[in-house]
Amino acid sequence: WIHFYAGESADAAYLDGRLLSPAAKQMLQYHYTQSGYLQAAPDMLFPQMMTEFIQLGDYPQNVRKVAIINGSGTSANQGFSPANQILQYEYYSALISLVGNCWAVPTLAQTTVFYGLIDRPWPFSDDQQTVAVNPCFPLDNCPGGYKSTMLDMQNQNAPYGSIVALHDSHCFIPTISGLDIDTANYFYNAQADTGILSRTPFDMVYFPTVNEEHIHVSPASKNWFIKEIMHLITSLDEQPEIEFTVFPNPSTGQVNVQISKPGRYNLKVFNMDGSLYRSQTVEVFSENQKYITLNIVDPGFYFINLKGINQSFTTKLIILE
Repeated sequence: WIHFYAGESADAAYLDGRLLSPAAKQMLQYHYTQSGYLQAAPDMLFPQMMTEFIQLGDYPQNVRKVAIINGSGTSANQGFSPANQILQYEYYSALISLVGNCWAVPTLAQTTVFYGLIDRPWPFSDDQQTVAVNPCFPLDNCPGGYKSTMLDMQNQNAPYGSIVALHDSHCFIPTISGLDIDTANYFYNAQADTGILSRTPFDMVYFPTVNEEHIHVSPASKNWFIKEIMHLITSLDEQPEIEFTVFPNPSTGQVNVQISKPGRYNLKVFNMDGSLYRSQTVEVFSENQKYITLNIVDPGFYFINLKGINQSFTTKLIILE
């Protein structure tokens, strides 16, 4: 719809540009650049992104991984059925006729998902387009955090006639995607699965019973965030205290970093403007290891950050000329 009317509306042209951005091409499962040949499909940037993810490796280890989503965990859909019409725009007059109707993707038979018409007065040419797709996964209607795209379009002032949202919202982030559940069932009932944590890489998952707007923070999800923050604080309280000392400070260039507990740490040095000056991994093999030596030749003010498992320390350092 947006692409069809991009030449007639500045707002549609702007949104069409957003749809052609790398981020939209990477994230949208069905993109109009590839979905005009009876098969709903993503843009070619999507599989490229997935390949890059695989090359980067799996989720980080030795951290608590938590998913808090807006999608229903009880299989609730978005309020319409596959192949239902979701958007209606029809205007007819002696001078011009405009049509822009949209339907949800089908699951049973090849179905039209868009029909557009711009019937201009003679001698100007007309524009007309019909897009049909074969049966596919109903990603627009499956459980997930939603975006009120159709309602937003209805609230726009069209130059002729009115855009009518037959349904307000569509799925934006499916529940199974937000939880990274190992299943191909987009209507998976997460609440009914007592072993859900064995099918997701997360240590804890939270979800509402009904679909909520994408990135909406409800009273329930607020409590989930607080619960996890308190869990982290409790975990930190249980960690043995680490003594982290930098000396001499101020220094003329050579700095000793003393760490009281054995372990593997990530040490970073930042300039006063927050830019990274140096980063390295350090190993403390025993409590008898006195210190690690750094050489910083540029005079100025710095911050040294030491990060271990569930612990992070930062101190200020001055290098004199």
